[in-house]
Amino acid sequence: MAYTVPDGAHLAAAAKRVYDLQETGTAGPEMGRTVAVLLASVVRDVLTDCDHAAPFDAAALELTAYSGTAATVAATGTYWTAAGEPRELTADDRAELNHWAYRLDHPGARSGWEPLCTVLSPGAVTRYRLDLARAAAALS
Repeated sequence: MAYTVPDGAHLAAAAKRVYDLQETGTAGPEMGRTVAVLLASVVRDVLTDCDHAAPFDAAALELTAYSGTAATVAATGTYWTAAGEPRELTADDRAELNHWAYRLDHPGARSGWEPLCTVLSPGAVTRYRLDLARAAAALS
């Protein structure tokens, strides 16, 4: 396996925590770390068809962040294997990832998720490579 994510009970609690942070407007770095864990979980689930015992090969996920007044963070659907080979997820899989990725925009969240990334190209649209093993362990 490429990385291990928390069990279902911990992931459910993480999802609830994200919704609670949104509702109270207190997202901050905790939101970024929690969403990173959930993104790592979604990649694993997509690649294993939710068979958590099945092997999978994913090391990183591409995110983009648009700068400006309407900043948006999104998962592009590109992921890299442990050998560094880029692969693409389907549009449906991207939609599932972006259900969580969009929450990375909340105030203060960037300081929680950005340290888990490598900047691939800065600019008006910054491309990031989210380290999925570090993301999966972000709440440990």
